[in-house]
Amino acid sequence: MKKISFIIFLVMAGVFIAVGLTGCNASPPWNEGWAYYSASVTKMPNKVAYIEGEYFNPSGLEVTITERNSKGEKRKDPYSPWRYDDHPDSFTFYPKQLSGDTNIIYVTLSYYPEARDLTVPVTVTK
Repeated sequence: MKKISFIIFLVMAGVFIAVGLTGCNASPPWNEGWAYYSASVTKMPNKVAYIEGEYFNPSGLEVTITERNSKGEKRKDPYSPWRYDDHPDSFTFYPKQLSGDTNIIYVTLSYYPEARDLTVPVTVTK
């Protein structure tokens, strides 16, 4: 048991050192040789119609990330689609509370900060 605990400690220490040396925006470890290429909303949230003052509910939202390597080959990232319901802490949304003139929600995914073009169209009734 002590041997397993020590091995886990070494692995975690290596992760913390790697993040410290490369910065928080380092590519996820499964991306070796691959880089972000594009992102798309592949499944809309369950709710897209709101009344003014309600808060955006992203339940059901799915995002797919496409990556490209130095040879120009493309692939879907190994964890795509990213489902809000499975990874709620990985997503952020703006705005959260909806006004009558809101018609787009901007979506960001923490593992891919370069994915800035993600939007969800919504309808808000006053």
